[in-house]
Amino acid sequence: MHILKNNRLSIFIVLLLTGTLSAQFQGLKFMVNPGHGGHDSDDRYIPQTGYWESEGNLTKGLYLRDLLKDRGAQVIMSRTQNRTEDDLPLSDIDRIANENQVDFFHSIHSNASSGNANYTLMLYKEMNGQPAFPEAREMGGIMADKIHAVNYTTDARNKGDMSFLGFNLGVLRTLNMPGTLSEGSFHDYIPESWRLQNIAYRHHEAQAIMRSFLAYYHLPADTFGVIAGYERDKNHKVSNYISSLSQDQYKTINNLRAALYDSLDNILKVYNGDFNNNGFFYFDSLAEGLYKVIIDFGAFEPDTLSFTVSRGTSVIRHRKPAPQSGLPPQVFGMEPASGSTEIDPYASVRLTFSQSMDTQSVGAVTFSPQRTGEFAWSQSNQTLMFTPDSAWRLADTVYVLVDSSALNSEGVVMEQPFSGQFVTGSAYKRSYIKETYPSDGDSITIYKKIWLTFSQKMLARTVLH
Repeated sequence: MHILKNNRLSIFIVLLLTGTLSAQFQGLKFMVNPGHGGHDSDDRYIPQTGYWESEGNLTKGLYLRDLLKDRGAQVIMSRTQNRTEDDLPLSDIDRIANENQVDFFHSIHSNASSGNANYTLMLYKEMNGQPAFPEAREMGGIMADKIHAVNYTTDARNKGDMSFLGFNLGVLRTLNMPGTLSEGSFHDYIPESWRLQNIAYRHHEAQAIMRSFLAYYHLPADTFGVIAGYERDKNHKVSNYISSLSQDQYKTINNLRAALYDSLDNILKVYNGDFNNNGFFYFDSLAEGLYKVIIDFGAFEPDTLSFTVSRGTSVIRHRKPAPQSGLPPQVFGMEPASGSTEIDPYASVRLTFSQSMDTQSVGAVTFSPQRTGEFAWSQSNQTLMFTPDSAWRLADTVYVLVDSSALNSEGVVMEQPFSGQFVTGSAYKRSYIKETYPSDGDSITIYKKIWLTFSQKMLARTVLH
């Protein structure tokens, strides 16, 4: 009986929180403009990191849309894709906002200068030295602080466009309602550009923008909080950093694995870091309370952190774990994820190891049912991709095993074998071209590259002849 009562109580609390969450922005209509669109001449590209501003803006914008809609708002998007035709004229963007009579307009961007600045900037329309909409200046001050609180930037600034730029921004010029433009950080500051290549880092900025709307409308803080942080190597420094962002002088640690535990030591979530030189980890949608995070690395001692999460806030840590040699390698992740179903029968299998591996020990990796195929190592021999020569059977379970004979690059064997499995779909899915650049009918120079985006991973030898 006690268990039943507790379950009922838990369900009631979840329903109550869900109801509160969904009603926060009830009756409000916003327009979100992810700046630019398509890899065109007005986009911004950083070749050192592979970052496109149009992609970063869109990721933030789509996640912000979901956050606002989940809380009851009606959201108009200027674009939801990243094609040339999605890069609308600025006057059209304003017209859409005006015709929909939105309550507030916001445009999402990242900034660029000379590679040695990284502050958070908010801009609002200014006329004759005064804000065209005082509400926009108010929101700018709120949002500058909220974004700066989650992005690793030097400071937060809130400026009128005419005073700061010497002209009125086209995307704010003809609005009939308050509007703001955020430059969350500088994508040409290389450490920040790498951070922007982490999707979770972009999501964190979207969280900050959503929190800004809550604060602007004097609504209760969000029900949930965030845990985030950075892991760096204290023994290796880099040269391209801003002195006031002193943590950036240390080389970041790639390919970390962070596990989140509650106060009873129950594991709740696992976050797998990337290879994009940011050392970032992130857990969102956390109820108030006490948590523990244990972070594993390839050649560093595990890092154990304690966090107290409050509603509507982010707790962020900068860490430098101690190096340690002789640690056995582990499998940090598998794609498709172990336990997943309805997987494409043509799917490749990717294994991510905690350390650089001895590529000659690939025989330790086996599949059932057996398949011949191609093995390819990448990311300093920490990632192994297996592409089968033929499709997996339909509606079948594929078992993946890495036995303990697998060696790292120093000859240390795995302490424990790894096993995973996934289930293939019941039908073959035909590939198709989702997007082309240039688009059909575009006028281009003869030197433009041509891009084709397929619906699935393709075998190169079947596409290129």
